[in-house]
Amino acid sequence: MKIALISLYLFKSLSTRQLSAFLKQNNQEVYEIYFKELKMNDLDKPTRKEIKLLKNLLKKLNPDIIGLSINSSLFTLAKQLTKELRDLNKPIIWGGLHPTLCPEDCIKEEDMICIGEGEQATLNLLKNLEKNKPITNIKSIWVKKDKKIYKNKTINFIEDLDSLPTPNYDNQNKFYILENKIFRGDQIKNHKIFDIMMSRGYPYNCSYCNSSHLFSTQEGKKLRFRSIDNIIKELTQAKKQLKHIKRIRFWDNILSFKGEELNYFARQYKTKINLPFECNLHPEVINDELIRKLKKAGMDKMSTGIQDGSQKVRYEIFNRKVSNEQIIKACKILQKNKITPNFDIIINNPLVTEYDLKQAFKFLIKIPRPFNLIMYSLTHFPKTKLTEELLARGIINKNQIEGQSSKLISKWRATQFQNNKHQFWNSIYSLISKNFIPKPIIIILSRSKFLKKHSKSLNIFAFIANIIKIFQLGIIKLLRGEMDIAVFKRYKNLKRITTK
Repeated sequence: MKIALISLYLFKSLSTRQLSAFLKQNNQEVYEIYFKELKMNDLDKPTRKEIKLLKNLLKKLNPDIIGLSINSSLFTLAKQLTKELRDLNKPIIWGGLHPTLCPEDCIKEEDMICIGEGEQATLNLLKNLEKNKPITNIKSIWVKKDKKIYKNKTINFIEDLDSLPTPNYDNQNKFYILENKIFRGDQIKNHKIFDIMMSRGYPYNCSYCNSSHLFSTQEGKKLRFRSIDNIIKELTQAKKQLKHIKRIRFWDNILSFKGEELNYFARQYKTKINLPFECNLHPEVINDELIRKLKKAGMDKMSTGIQDGSQKVRYEIFNRKVSNEQIIKACKILQKNKITPNFDIIINNPLVTEYDLKQAFKFLIKIPRPFNLIMYSLTHFPKTKLTEELLARGIINKNQIEGQSSKLISKWRATQFQNNKHQFWNSIYSLISKNFIPKPIIIILSRSKFLKKHSKSLNIFAFIANIIKIFQLGIIKLLRGEMDIAVFKRYKNLKRITTK
């Protein structure tokens, strides 16, 4: 069977590439189409020409079925695009995050959806279609047929991740549509950062995150890891195929090694890959041995979510059980090993009080420099505990939830242009990580009644400070050889410059 997999606004899509590799391994003919690319805080809607290019390409490829990978923020756009593709008279199936979280909404729009991890389910669907067998009883596939919806149980999680093939980054059957042009071949070959995941699943239960609900849709072990040998195998293959790679980025929510496993990873990575890498770590797993050995292996960047400067907000609103002491300890360990941490925080939370905002500042100003502060505007993902609470209390409405909204794409990363009732404190927070601004000056600004009433003035100052820091980071990227056209495009529009 011939299937065209369309990734919307994510040309590095790891899930699309993994699914493609699995189907190819099982003798299916797969075309990968990467339709447009995300720009920082900017939903660049497809033009009529780009849609025409996509339709003409699909006509030429003539697949038996079309698959679209959809996250919640692209739900509305996916509906419009699918409507455009209907006159091709090809069956279309949706998969990905939003069909998994909101299958009832998605099945109204499409005749088939895939829920959860889609490798085996999609293969079973293709085999049944090829043999003209019924498709209404396939696990993890919902089908709408003759005004009836067949809601099948989900297939179990794949426990052995090593059994999955590694994605191939050759140019065969890959297409990329952007800026009214179509490109053949894998455009990832031009990028200097290679993305990889070592695991599937998430062990925590944060109230703002959809991961806990996402991984409750299937049976089986929820948190699974690839073997170190399997990871090194993929990275070795990527280095051979992608000559421009300058660094590796592990996208896992957590990365944690212990004992001999840590030693083995450090040795294998340093010997066979030997590229700088970055990863995410939970504060509770950060210790001196882990950081020292990862640093020796090549880690030079690390991100962790502290989510709010107020421990009370962290515990009671976000269900993020990380203490102030853990954060300070983690920061000092990283800085001792000459790694500047990236701390993620969530702003624009409607449940916080003025007291909470002040307490957040008092803690953030205590964090020893240097560090980067990455600020994200609270986004209401469907089915999260926090979203359901805000809905029940009438603080938000359904149009503010991703699926109806597209905030994840347009306003997720905080910029100094965003104007709301938290503008004063958001601006103050963004100054804290700027080493060239003395902390006593920031404390004085935080106490200014004038600036609280005229927060736009402070906002302009914070924006200028942010541009200076972005420029400094850009120089570092340039010296490391990591600056490419994608990074430049991300920041060429000042309105898309995000806080650091």
